[in-house]
Amino acid sequence: MQAEHDKTKLLVRAVRGGRFKGRKPNGDWFAASDGEVVKPTPVDLVLAVAALKCFTCGHEIEEHSVRELSEEEQKGKRNKDKKRCDGGSAAEPCSCVKTPDEIRAKQTDREWIAQRLASVMRERDLPGADRVCAATVFDGLRGPAVETEGSHA
Repeated sequence: MQAEHDKTKLLVRAVRGGRFKGRKPNGDWFAASDGEVVKPTPVDLVLAVAALKCFTCGHEIEEHSVRELSEEEQKGKRNKDKKRCDGGSAAEPCSCVKTPDEIRAKQTDREWIAQRLASVMRERDLPGADRVCAATVFDGLRGPAVETEGSHA
């Protein structure tokens, strides 16, 4: 159980999805990131927090602005004061051009998570960083129930 806790904590840190808080008394796993993310299994938690923020610019993907305002919109008083996800004004295009769907697709990919985990393990001088791969990144963690062909309920 402690190994599962430690690996989940390391994975949440690797994907920079917030701070891992642990396990609730009801068995759910949770992390804090501008609020609470609660999921039933460690794998679900890691995948959920991986898609919270853009790893390129560090801003929440829900607030990601990828469109430039038209000249008419730029002239409006309200739009001059609007802030974008990267801190600039809304009158300029966002410096990060990824869409929320692109960010989610990339950052919930096992290969990307494995690369991030290996990087964090090397930074912390933890053994096994060279053995991390997409196939083994979630080994030892409880994940979502997967139906296999021929299994009976």
